[in-house]
Amino acid sequence: MLKDMTVTLVVVNFVLFAISAITLGLRCYIFFLLTITMSTMAAYNGVGVHHCAKAVADMKNRMMVRWPCFISYQLFHVTSTVPVKASICVSLLRITPSPVHERILWTLIVVSICSTIMACIVVFTTCRPMAYMWDKTISGGKCNSLENIIALSYVVSGVNIVTDWTCAVVPAIILWDIQM
Repeated sequence: MLKDMTVTLVVVNFVLFAISAITLGLRCYIFFLLTITMSTMAAYNGVGVHHCAKAVADMKNRMMVRWPCFISYQLFHVTSTVPVKASICVSLLRITPSPVHERILWTLIVVSICSTIMACIVVFTTCRPMAYMWDKTISGGKCNSLENIIALSYVVSGVNIVTDWTCAVVPAIILWDIQM
């Protein structure tokens, strides 16, 4: 039979589990709802239709609707990881006894912020002016080459992989010899 504080502990566990499950469910639901909404809007505006099957005016309208959705989705996805990694690192900074671990954690924060800023700049400067993405009739407009965009995507993805793994491994290293 549960006595004293054990009842409180069990109740807190179940309450926090319920809150976590609801939060996770809502997060997944909203993510999928946004994805379905954006892909439906894109399909409605001609994504998936060969360019030869559409008139130039239709393509301009289709691209004008698609790019703001794409850019906002990209920016949300890229920038949402930084606060999570930074909060993990700041929490670990409070308990780490080693200056080496502190430098690693600060480096993680700085590298994550720098790669995110770089990715955001590239998203906004892919085409200059930005309207050239959907209106190729603008004189003097140009876009970055696809090879450059793919290379940057690999760099940002690589940085994210390294920082994710480091955020996963460093806590184990810091807490390995803890005496509790």
